[in-house]
Amino acid sequence: MGVAVPLNIKIIEQGDYVRLVLTGDFPLQLPETVDAFARISALSSATGHARFLLDARGVVGRLSIPGIFEFVTMAYPEELGNARSAALDVPEHMVSARFFENLMRSRGRTYRVFTDEAEALAWLLSNNP
Repeated sequence: MGVAVPLNIKIIEQGDYVRLVLTGDFPLQLPETVDAFARISALSSATGHARFLLDARGVVGRLSIPGIFEFVTMAYPEELGNARSAALDVPEHMVSARFFENLMRSRGRTYRVFTDEAEALAWLLSNNP
């Protein structure tokens, strides 16, 4: 078993949107997951932008489906804001990524997940639902 690499978040302002590049190990316990999303949210809010491309292709590990459900229903912030977010992930994580997407959208978030960066950017920069 290797040594865990802390989750790193790199912010790159791209004009009309902000790219958040995540690398390292994703925390798999609820308190650490809450902390990670709080860091991502705070860094996103600080940019003053409303459109975000979240690139999670360099992240190791994902929450389980029950873990995602627990996180979103019990710990995810309620405020909606006007953020529009496109997430990029690798195909092998699409089941959990799509589950997260469905929960986000059912809670009123403008959030979609993609494996193709060009498709993600086209949606992000459009006004399509």
